[in-house]
Amino acid sequence: MAEQRVVMVGGGKGGVGKSSVTAGLARQLTAGGRKVGVIDADLAGPSQSVLFSCGPMRAEDGVMRPAACAESVTVASIGLIAHQDTALVWSDATAAGAVQLLTAPGMWADRDVLLVDLPPGQGRVTTELAQRFPTAECLLVTTGSPLALEECVRAAAFLRRMELPVAGLIENMAFCPCSGCGAHNALFDAKDAERVAERLGVPLLARLPFDAGVAAGAGLREAAAAVATGPVTTEA
Repeated sequence: MAEQRVVMVGGGKGGVGKSSVTAGLARQLTAGGRKVGVIDADLAGPSQSVLFSCGPMRAEDGVMRPAACAESVTVASIGLIAHQDTALVWSDATAAGAVQLLTAPGMWADRDVLLVDLPPGQGRVTTELAQRFPTAECLLVTTGSPLALEECVRAAAFLRRMELPVAGLIENMAFCPCSGCGAHNALFDAKDAERVAERLGVPLLARLPFDAGVAAGAGLREAAAAVATGPVTTEA
């Protein structure tokens, strides 16, 4: 069996679409014949339980098992454990325990690719995951907003400090496609994300529209192909 690939999807800023991009990548990879698992590591705002039609997570032999989804993706998310109306408050200790729960040994052994939906910002959860998956690489998701781009640069610096290589950048919500003529109406200057990718020394893998289809994988074929065919970068 080929070595499992672990790809963390982050970006620094909340609301840039990391979770939708993670779900879209999972669907594209599954369509390409890969067995894909998704860890929803955004403990305070889990989204993957909403983006996928999943059964419940179950305990077997004292270990939680990921939920099976209709798309053949398996998902582990606090959103599949905690009640929807429950307020999720995390200390460093409980966050570390949650990461241990979602990444238990043997839980993902049958998956070819494991995607990790990171929380916004830089903190304990990402540090714990870096220790758990030391050979992982990362994709960064941003919008063209100056605030999001600056946070993306900070996120890259943090990940590299954790010795996690950054494989590429995905610009989300880059434009609105016209339903009539198909023209791309830019929401931000397209050159800004390109400049940040160049600054970070990574490829700009995709520019995605402001469209609900992102979670279904629209526009992510090239990025998914890069994930599926081996390490995108050797940069550390």
